[in-house]
Amino acid sequence: MRRSHRLLAVAATLAALGAAAVGKGGKLYVTARDTRLQKDASPTAALVEKLQPGAEVIWQGADAANPRWHRVTHGAKSGVVFQANLSAHPQAPEVVASQSGSKPIDPQAFASSGAATKALSEAGLKYAEAKSIDPAVAKQVLVAEALAVQVAPADVVAHAKKAGVFCALAAEGGAK
Repeated sequence: MRRSHRLLAVAATLAALGAAAVGKGGKLYVTARDTRLQKDASPTAALVEKLQPGAEVIWQGADAANPRWHRVTHGAKSGVVFQANLSAHPQAPEVVASQSGSKPIDPQAFASSGAATKALSEAGLKYAEAKSIDPAVAKQVLVAEALAVQVAPADVVAHAKKAGVFCALAAEGGAK
């Protein structure tokens, strides 16, 4: 029992060191989409700006009242950001596999392209053809989409319970 408490304490300390890996005035990077740069650490604090992954901020230190929040400056704007949304290292580009090999791609550019949300309807298939996407890839996506429609929300909740993982769908009452 004591060992698990020590391990938990070490894990919490290591998690908190992400921002502490730099000194005051050092550069940190935002890791989560739509990260809130807030006026202060209160739950109802005014939004200063929404930051996107890879945004560079200057670390000013942990908030004195609530050390889970860290004071940062982004350009001319200052406020606090939740510590878990900061990293001492810039986000690595994702690698997208293709028939001709792999190439890095900026995750924000990929998300902005809408490619991640284009279902393979007739319009999606035309888009894939216009972009010279391998027909085998399109077929794999069609198979995945066909399987996905066979899974009911209740199946997702049951699987999450069986696996012992949190299911946001169950928390929101999405499946009874």
